[in-house]
Amino acid sequence: MLPIYFAVMDEDCDRELFAMVYQQFYNRMMRVARQILPSQTQAEDAVHDAFLKVIQHFDDLKAVPEERRIYWVVTVTKNAALDLLRKERRDLPMDEEVQRQVPAV
Repeated sequence: MLPIYFAVMDEDCDRELFAMVYQQFYNRMMRVARQILPSQTQAEDAVHDAFLKVIQHFDDLKAVPEERRIYWVVTVTKNAALDLLRKERRDLPMDEEVQRQVPAV
């Protein structure tokens, strides 16, 4: 998976730091996502989304002191998982009883 992320990064030093973050925090990110989401597949999607956000905000990550990076990455992961959970809930069809109670517009 790292080569895919590397494809969108410009500098080799950024790739090295990203690889370190990926290797150091991937398992913890998966645990955080699994605590929020009901399936392994959804957790993997959330972690992938989180890594894309990490890349988008890579300068912010570099500005975080090394000992605090785990908190930053976990927060990004938690937010990605919650976003995915909200999206899943919005996409669920209403059951017939609820549909009958909702007034037609």
